Order: sequence, then C-alpha cells, then structure tokens
Amino acid sequence: MNRFFPMALSLFFVGCGGTEDSGSGTNTLLVTASIEFENQIPNASQSADFNVRYEVEVRRNNQPVTDAQVRLTPEGQDAIILGGNDVPQGRYTGSGVGWTSRYRLDVESGSDNVRGVRFDSPDIHVFVAPSLGQVVPAGIDYQIRWDRDRQTDFAIIKTKQLGDTDIQDSGSFMLSGVYLDGDQDKQKEDEVSLIRKKQTGLTGGLSGSKIEITLRNRVSFLIDIQP
Repeated sequence: MNRFFPMALSLFFVGCGGTEDSGSGTNTLLVTASIEFENQIPNASQSADFNVRYEVEVRRNNQPVTDAQVRLTPEGQDAIILGGNDVPQGRYTGSGVGWTSRYRLDVESGSDNVRGVRFDSPDIHVFVAPSLGQVVPAGIDYQIRWDRDRQTDFAIIKTKQLGDTDIQDSGSFMLSGVYLDGDQDKQKEDEVSLIRKKQTGLTGGLSGSKIEITLRNRVSFLIDIQP
C-alpha cells in the first residue's frame, strides 16, 4: 500500500488555461516528471478509456528531496496528493483513470522552487488503419494511419514483429511486408502500438529539469496469407 505524504507531494488539479509556459524558479532543484497515459481498451478514443501514471523526481545538490510540495494541476480537476514507497529516493508516484488535456506544475521545498509551468498533453490518437480485427495481407507493405489534432515532438511505433522504432508523428507509417509474416494454416494475430510524446523544459529548475508526457494507444489486427 502506498504511504500518504501530504507534505511530500501534492498533485493539485485546477483549471490552467492560457498558453504553454516553461515557468520560473530559483534554479536550485532538479525536477524530472513523467505523465503516462495508456489505453485500457483497443483503439481507445475517449478520455475515460485511458489509465494514467505519474512520477515526479526532485533532487538538490545531487541528493533526493523528500520534503517537497509538488502541485501538478490538470485542467478542471481537484487536488490529488501522491506519495509512494520511493519518496525516500525523492520520487513520488501515483496512478488514476482518464486523459487530461492540460496541466500546471509547481514545486516547493523550503526557499527553493519551480513555479508556473504550464503544458499540454498529447491529444488522443485513434487508428484509422488497421481497424480493430482488420485482416491485413501477409508480406505486403502496409500503411498504418492514425488521426490526431496536434503533432507531437516524438513518436514510437511497434508491432509484435517490429521492435520499438522512432518515427515522426506524421499520421502515417509504412510498415514493411517483412514485418507482416503470416501462418500458412490460419490467420495470425498481431498488434500495433503507437506512443506519442512531448517534452517541456523547466526554466526555473537546474539544467536537465523537464516534463515528459506520453500517450500510448494500441489496436490488434490479423495477418492472412493470400491464396
């Protein structure tokens, strides 16, 4: 069971609004944060279809900070205070349900701080091709396509036969037929996973301070050897 640290980490959720802002601060804390959205159902399209995990690490003079107050503020939501077993290492973790479009981050530890960082999450992407359960011919190049409103900084695509591959978030990727190897006697199940991610630097933190936000969606399909 996670321990509860009301003074160690406060994820404080209110409406943010406005444009993205790298914030300000005392330039004395190294703050690295990650927010990870992952689909609960194939080809998820709604906010409630995603799980979310949080991790915020705070260090000072290369040592973990265990007394920080960290306010991470999703738009239109209430405060959640996170802790966890890794607080003695300066890491604060938690989880929840639901995609949120925008956050604000504030970190306080004594007289040291990083404040007013505002950033957007990657929007939800949905696969157009393949659709769930679609049959794809074996051994033939196939164009994977997805819909999203805003391009992200990075993307990673993979299937059961293609390992993690860095790509641009262009809305499409040509999967070589080499990675569509089928079975002779039956249709073969495969899955495509796409992670889109954004990074935001923290002006008020030490060099290397950043937030990384990722959104993963997946869909399964079938590979069939054509007669």
